[in-house]
Order: sequence, then C-alpha cells, then structure tokens
Amino acid sequence: MNLKEKVGQVFMVGFQGTEVSKELRTLFQHYHPGGVVLFTRNLEDPAQAAHLINALQKLALRANLGANVASNATVTGTIGYITSNTRFVENDNSFLSITGSGEASFNPQEFNRGWFLIPAELFAEQSTQDVERFTGGLTSNWQTLPWLTTRATVGYDIVNRADVQFFPTGRVADFLDNLDGVRVVNRFQISQTSVDLGATARFALSPTINSKTSVGGQWFRDLSRGSFATGRGLPAGSSTITGAATTESAETQIESRTAGVLVEVVTAGLFVLLGLKFGREAALWPALALAVTLVAAAATDLEQRIIPNRLMAAGAVLALVLWTLADPSRLPENLISGAAAGGFLLVAALAYPAGMGMGDVKLAAVMGLFLGRSVGPALFVGFAAGALVGMGFVAARGAAARKQGVPFAPFLALGGIVGLLFGSGLIDWYTQVSGLSS
Repeated sequence: MNLKEKVGQVFMVGFQGTEVSKELRTLFQHYHPGGVVLFTRNLEDPAQAAHLINALQKLALRANLGANVASNATVTGTIGYITSNTRFVENDNSFLSITGSGEASFNPQEFNRGWFLIPAELFAEQSTQDVERFTGGLTSNWQTLPWLTTRATVGYDIVNRADVQFFPTGRVADFLDNLDGVRVVNRFQISQTSVDLGATARFALSPTINSKTSVGGQWFRDLSRGSFATGRGLPAGSSTITGAATTESAETQIESRTAGVLVEVVTAGLFVLLGLKFGREAALWPALALAVTLVAAAATDLEQRIIPNRLMAAGAVLALVLWTLADPSRLPENLISGAAAGGFLLVAALAYPAGMGMGDVKLAAVMGLFLGRSVGPALFVGFAAGALVGMGFVAARGAAARKQGVPFAPFLALGGIVGLLFGSGLIDWYTQVSGLSS
C-alpha cells in the first residue's frame, strides 16, 4: 500500500445521489478510503439500499503494461482483478421469498397480517455470494524478417466463487426443516487458458500484386471444479457445517481442450497446387472457387455442424458463371453431374437421416457443378475416407462411437480436392483397367 492509499484509509467519505457514480468509483480505486457513510439523501427504499451497498462493496483493479523489448519486437501485458461480496434476498418460487409469503400467499389480514411467513423470519436467512476473478494476458509481436511477422498471445482467466446459504437455528421460518439450522456452501473454480500462435509472410509479386500467407494454431482449455457441502441440524448459535447433525458433500470436475489450425494456410497451399496443375488455363478460376467453397464448408461443419445455405447458393452460382466464361461446352456435363451427385446423396440422407444432413446433399450437388464427371471419384474418396475414420472410432471406443456424430463435409471436401487434382486421370485409369475404353 503506497502513501496515498494509507492516507485514504484515514478518511470516511459521503456522497450525493442514490447510485455509485463514476467519480465515486474513481475515488475508491485511487485513494481507497477507510469507509463510507450513508445519509438519508442516499436511501430511497430497502431494495435500493441493498443494491447500493452491494455496489459499494465491489472492487476492480486493472493494469495494462507495454514494452518495446527490441526495435522489431513488442510485448504487451494486461492484468485484471475483480472481487465482490453480495448478499441476496431469497427470490425463488417458494414461500421463503417476499413475494411468495406476501402478496402470493392469499392469507387473510387477520392471520400474520396477510403473510404466510413473517418478514423477520424471511430476512433471518442469509444468502451470500463471494466472487474473485483474475484475468491476465500477454501478447508479443516479432518481425523476425522484413517479410515475416510472428505473434503469440497467451491468456488466463480464473474465477473463484462461493455461494453460501445459512438458516440460523431457531430464527428462521419452520419450513422444510430449516428451523433446525441449515448451512449450504457451494464453491466453484472456473478457469480458461488460451494460446494463440501465428506467423504471416508477405511478398510483392509485382508492383501491383501482393501475396500474404498466414499459418497459426490455437489451443484452449476450460476447467471447472465444484465442491458442494450441506449441514443440517446445527446447534443454536453455530454457523459451521462441522457441528451439524448430518452432513452431505460432493465434488465435480469438467475439463475440455480444443486445438485448431488457421485455415488460411490450407487455402494457400491448395492455390499453389491448383496453380501448378492448371497453369494459365481458364479452368483455373473454377478450380480456385471450388477450393475456397470446400475449405469454408469443411471448417464451418467442423465448428458449427452446419453447412450454410448461402455458401452453397454462392458456390452454385459461381460454378455456372465461371464455367460459362471458361468453357461453355462443359455446362451440360456439369449440370447432369450436379443433379446426379445431389440425387445420390439425397437418397442416402433419406435412407439414413441420422448419418447425413441436407447440407451434405447440397455440397455434393455444388461439387458436381464444378467438377463434372470427376465428381464420381470425388464422392468415392469422400465416402471411403469417412468409412475409414468411422471404423477407427468404433475400434477405439466400441459401441459408444456409433452414437457420436462426425461431420461429413470435411470428407467430401477431401474428395473434392482429389477430384480437382486427379479426377480425370482416375477416370481414364478405371476405364482402361475395366475394359470400358475398348
């Protein structure tokens, strides 16, 4: 505690108004006065008074730090801390609430003045929530080469929360055995950790054309822990679970981890492969458009388990427009292939709705509009890859794997890329080995 804060502890302060103003928050955050005095000008009714007191008990501290560690590197850090102590009035849908025992009780006025349980018994219950939250983050940027920039971001967020409900023995309403004394303490710790790493390369291919390629990865960890303890039958004057006649306790923990790779590097790699295959041919533009559509559909299906209708509509329009400009003679073949591919998956979706969605049907139709007859090998590769992964899940997890849904768009996307790069060659090879070419 610095000198300014020590001096602030000596003072008791008052203020105008019925709410915590921006100026008052600044005063508390910078000088930390020893206390606050509430006057009649600050109070309107019990509910407003409770809200005001809770607001005054909250404290928030934040700090931002930045440094240029080198001429080509910067580091920025953020730290935040929030704590609050709040007491609640019972608001559940029961007779322990003010509304439930008052207006909703429908008791005659001659019985407890219309109350089912009198206010003194209701307000004797103590429900509090204590929260502490710490947030921290570190971001660094480093231009390792004139054309290469790297970045790293690490974040950590942890919340400790304690929910306490206490019914003092003999002082609360004789309702649900609470009169014998009950204390419930539930504690939670929720933390989130994130790591984001990336690098971006920029090149000037010509005075008017620039190229940018990014690669990156993300890692997330969510961890939730909870402990639950209840004590019933408390000795008079006791407020701890230790002395209760009967106790109950439980613990829980939930953890999840997620990792991802930036999609831009996949798209850039596909563009390079397609550029090498098609060169300056007009067919390059439909191939690039299909690659973007496939990557977007696969990424969306993986993250959200859906293939957007707008994406499929845009893909269909692009296929027709680009092939009209590149080679109009391909349109009849592509239209037939789109209808056949979509119809094939439609039959599969109707036969087994749990295994395939209508988004997959639309994606297959769009692939046919782009690929033409090469959609055949594309679908074969997609189904074969999906079947192999499915068998792997069953082998690893047994019968439980049958209930786990797996997005199918990534497998169709893989088949679509194979169709783009090798579709015609695969068809020619198959017709030769099967004797269909003779």
